[in-house]
Amino acid sequence: MFSNERTCLFRSLVVLSLAALAVLVWCGRTMAQSPTYSVDYQGPTIGLPDAATGTPITEGDILGATLVPLAIPPIVISGGFGPPMPGLGLPLHPPAVGHLPGIPGGVEVDALSFGFDVMDDPSLPMWIPLAWAFSVDEFAVGLQGPIPPLPPNVSTEGAALFPAPAPYEASADVFLFFPSPAWPPGIAPVPPFAVPPGNFDALDGDGTVPVGPFGLGMIEPNMPAPGPLDMGDNLDAVDVDFPAFPGSFPVFFSLDSALVFDPIEGVPGSASAPANGPYVGGDVLICHAPGAAAVIYASAPALGLDLFGPDTDDLDALVLFDNGDLIFQPSFAPYDWTMPGGPDMLFFSVRRGSAIIGTPDFYLGLPICEGDILTPAGPPGTPPGIWFAAESLGLCTWRGGVGLPGCPVMPWGMYSDDVDALDLVEDCDADGVPDTFAVMVGLVPDCNGNNRPDLCDILLGTSFDLNGNGIPDECEQKFVRGDCNADAAFNIADAVTVLAFLFPSGPPITLLCDDACDANDSGTLDIADAITILNALFAGGPSPPAPHPNCGVDPTFDALTCGSFPPCP
Repeated sequence: MFSNERTCLFRSLVVLSLAALAVLVWCGRTMAQSPTYSVDYQGPTIGLPDAATGTPITEGDILGATLVPLAIPPIVISGGFGPPMPGLGLPLHPPAVGHLPGIPGGVEVDALSFGFDVMDDPSLPMWIPLAWAFSVDEFAVGLQGPIPPLPPNVSTEGAALFPAPAPYEASADVFLFFPSPAWPPGIAPVPPFAVPPGNFDALDGDGTVPVGPFGLGMIEPNMPAPGPLDMGDNLDAVDVDFPAFPGSFPVFFSLDSALVFDPIEGVPGSASAPANGPYVGGDVLICHAPGAAAVIYASAPALGLDLFGPDTDDLDALVLFDNGDLIFQPSFAPYDWTMPGGPDMLFFSVRRGSAIIGTPDFYLGLPICEGDILTPAGPPGTPPGIWFAAESLGLCTWRGGVGLPGCPVMPWGMYSDDVDALDLVEDCDADGVPDTFAVMVGLVPDCNGNNRPDLCDILLGTSFDLNGNGIPDECEQKFVRGDCNADAAFNIADAVTVLAFLFPSGPPITLLCDDACDANDSGTLDIADAITILNALFAGGPSPPAPHPNCGVDPTFDALTCGSFPPCP
């Protein structure tokens, strides 16, 4: 219950209408495992007809990644009452449908989680790397020195070369930071440069070069410019590794503030939070069921926000592992969420312009930046703690007004890079690709459909692999050794089938299950298998090795396979 396995369980209220079923059929298995995300109101995707039902997209809708170039995404969960089915139930969503880009619709989802994010747990085996998955806005420049990350990364895709020609594609991409062995679970909080900084571009906005090939379904590039209208999209919230679908509830999210003024954009927040209920931009909300009114799960003060007044901070990204009771229990010590009955693990960032920026954090006493990964750390009235500093993510900071070496002074001023979407993922097989992403694009097998590579299931002991062939036993065809003709009986006909296969006198015989005919488990089919069957039946010889007489998988590795065996499920 409290292990990392909980990320593979579904606490979903599955309510599927015919419209939702149509979306599932359209999406298929790949879409069911793809990241889900939202876009802000400023970009050109707003108002486009979604790929599933033709409904105009809003900034309150949860979208599914297309994973193909230049494709419009489908709405997976509506921000209101559908289609494809009732969603987050935001009262202002119906009138927002069809509004133009650059005009706030009053339903902007700033942060997203399904409560099953990978747990940062020091008891995890050291060989399971965790990775931060994050996005930035169009003004991010990335760390230029002293140790720039390898490309492609925030610095090569972002605004660092402004106004010279540059990709300007960082705001629609998802970047990954693998802390490497320098950051095993259990040593956070992580101050600036406690680990080698770096990030790389893993999910591209539109699926075309630069970067590519797995597109989220957004429009690029997005050249940095003030004002409410952008030429490209900005990814506003993301959950990389939960296989969401219409009806996936509860949903945890945050809405845009009214009072937080973005000093670069020159515009206030969209006021989505107070416009849809008694909320502020620093609250984490929970929608328990499709179309139900959202309620406050974790209030801004409980997170260490709004110390300078209501709605003065805007929560901009969210990672959450709820302990199962759907009632927020804040953490007061690092890793206390790993204890049985412990509190909830919650990480977040704050938007540029939030009043808490510059306040010394609870853990390290450092001025908080908009690129820091924060966590509630102390009693009410105290600021959040920095769990992972922005510098170690490979981001540029002006912490307390002091810029890092290599952080350029941009035309819009001295501002730290803003993390505006966040997730925590694992890479159990250490191939440099997050497990769920590797599964969703078909880089690794996932025969049992649990969104984790088969190798990881075996290594973690959640699946058995008795014959050591790398395939979880639950995915292998079960059979009964010696029942060569697969008729659910062990008799002389099985020996005859073996001999007829080896020495055909007519048309060749096709065996359903070679393993079942390997009666002596030698790994080859030969006359000794027929002799083994006859000895067992008529000469008091030993029965064939397991699996026999009951259904099971081959406990030994060999080149033989079992395509089908009807008597066994």
